Amino acid sequence: MYISKDQRLSEALKAKKRVGNHLKQQWGIAEKPPRKVIAQRIETKSETKAPGLTGVDRYILAKK
Repeated sequence: MYISKDQRLSEALKAKKRVGNHLKQQWGIAEKPPRKVIAQRIETKSETKAPGLTGVDRYILAKK
């Protein structure tokens, strides 16, 4: 089975990157992935404290 030179080089480069990333993580110098920004929804009192709603109902309304 023939594997082209370009394919062999790209696979070797991927392997080196994986090893390098692993070592950086072990040494504590790896770049951390960007943090996800979670938008918070402002709830009105009528949504969360409406009469007759149970805690589960308020939870469902807050998730919307």
